[in-house]
Amino acid sequence: MSAYSVGHSGDERDIQGVTMQILSGAWAFVRTHPTNTICTVLLTVGIGVSGWNALYGQKNLHPAPFWGAVEAETQTETTATPPAIVPPAPVQRSVAQPAPATDNAPTSSISAPNTTPVRIPAEVTGNPTTFNVQKNLAKLGIFKETVDGYYGPKTATAIRAFESQYGLTPTGAVSEELLTKLENVVSGTQSAVPASAPAASATNDPLAEIAMRAVEEQPQASTQSYSREYVIKIQKGLYSLGFLQGAIDGVPGAQTERAIRQFEVFNNYRETGEISPELFDMLLAANASFE
Repeated sequence: MSAYSVGHSGDERDIQGVTMQILSGAWAFVRTHPTNTICTVLLTVGIGVSGWNALYGQKNLHPAPFWGAVEAETQTETTATPPAIVPPAPVQRSVAQPAPATDNAPTSSISAPNTTPVRIPAEVTGNPTTFNVQKNLAKLGIFKETVDGYYGPKTATAIRAFESQYGLTPTGAVSEELLTKLENVVSGTQSAVPASAPAASATNDPLAEIAMRAVEEQPQASTQSYSREYVIKIQKGLYSLGFLQGAIDGVPGAQTERAIRQFEVFNNYRETGEISPELFDMLLAANASFE
């Protein structure tokens, strides 16, 4: 027993001495080559971490395992049910209703007859003569727009309708013959039922209206004279709308007459080429500038 114990103790001392020599050599290498030691340690740690992650850190099967297939955790596949598509509710959009047309703005089309009784203002507005014409035509049920005293295409159409019904030449102009006839019909002096109806109404047959204009005599020059200031105002209104290209001098010459005719044709008025209060009202309705 003693010999075995002595031998066993000597082997342990030899092992310890070898271990110390190895550690001393390693420590000497570390002291003499610190950079290489650090790089070696980091490289070893990196390789170790990468190897562990490749072998044990992946939940799914590796596409190219080093040591054969590795059993992966069983994954329960769940079928994702797509959400039901709910169609959006239809959006109800409100459609803006067009504003009712008035007699102030010149238009080439005539709106449908209005069944609502026309309200006649108590006070005179606009041109007094035009106001009275519109009022009387409204009483007869011919003029169904706003009674505002401003002459426009709807007023001219109503006048032509009245003239056609009562045997007058359908001109659409405010004349003394129209005023007299209209007053007689409204006051009851003349029967409201016309003696004979024309074959075709100018408001319903555009071709008849064109033919009627073609056979009409050329309008006579107006014998009424207007002041230079009034003519200048008319010329300024025509100039602001782009119809007058000449000078604004207060003289109703050929250029002014041509501008008036162009304005009347453009707005579907009776072509006269004359300066008149009705022309001023038409320019006013067309938003002309007189300044």
